[in-house]
Parts: sequence; structure tokens; C-alpha cells
Amino acid sequence: MVYLVSIIFSVVSLVLSQPQIDEQIVKAVFLERITPFVIWPEECDMENSTKDFIIGTWDDESFYTKLKEVYFDKKILSKDVYIKNITRLKEIDDCNILYIPKIENSKLLRIIKYTHGSPILLISDTPGYAKKGVHINLFIENQNLGFEINEEAVKDANIHISHLLLELAKIVKSGSKY
Repeated sequence: MVYLVSIIFSVVSLVLSQPQIDEQIVKAVFLERITPFVIWPEECDMENSTKDFIIGTWDDESFYTKLKEVYFDKKILSKDVYIKNITRLKEIDDCNILYIPKIENSKLLRIIKYTHGSPILLISDTPGYAKKGVHINLFIENQNLGFEINEEAVKDANIHISHLLLELAKIVKSGSKY
């Protein structure tokens, strides 16, 4: 199974090596590729296919547009996908995943504090964000997509990430409590 997971992420990395490939598309596809390895708590009702799978982007019109394009008429975990661009904390509440671009440190810390204890998977692609409390942080190294996981922050969110995904990740610890 670890081999299969490695193949999935190797294909994503191979795509990155193509000169005309849009990095945002690769990152958008990654969001879907990790969901089979994430277990949200029962209250998230992930088994209910009549409820949408909601991906929020924090005030990032460009990635929001790319996500809308990639997930038009697609499903994640047998659910229709709904994408929303978020500009206020209260709008985060119904998200399953929240993508956070590079933002002011004070805004990032407010988001992390607001979502602390909530089963919302926080994903970013900004160096240092996993140490600050984001659950999964993407990075590109030598044309390969890599990711780091803050296990402590994931556990605090009452989300479980499969060991298969953890084995492929760089594990980081929070630099300070959020």
C-alpha cells in the first residue's frame, strides 16, 4: 500500500517536471489525492454523499478560480465539491479543507487559533507554516512535490492521517503553541 501511495505522488511530481504544467493545478489535484488518507471525525458526516465536500481558500482569488476549474463537476469522497473564497473567520466553519496562502503572520495565527480543535484540514504552501500550526504544508523541491505534516496540530483538530501518508511526509512540530 505504501508503494501505491508513493506511485500516486510520483505521478504528481512527474507532472511538475513538464515545463507548461501549472503548479496551482498540481496543488489543487493534491488536495483530492490526500483525502482517502484522511479520516475526519463522525460529526463531519463524511459518509453522507448528499452533503458537499467544501474546500475554502483564504482570500486567494487566483487559487479559488483554479480550484473551481479543476473541481467543476468532480467529486471528492463521493461528494460534490463546493469551493468558496473566504475573507472572514466565520466563513471557515463548514469547510473540510482550508487552503491558506502566504498571508500576514497575525492573520495566520488568528486562523489557526480560530480553527483549533475543529476538524478542518489546514493546508498551505508557505515555508514555516507547518511549524506555526498548519496541518499540511506543500513544497516543491527539485521539481518534486513534497509535503510536511504537523502531527500535533492534526491531532488537535481531531483528524486522523493514515500512516501511509505520514511515511511520505516530513514530520514537523509546532514552534510554539497557537
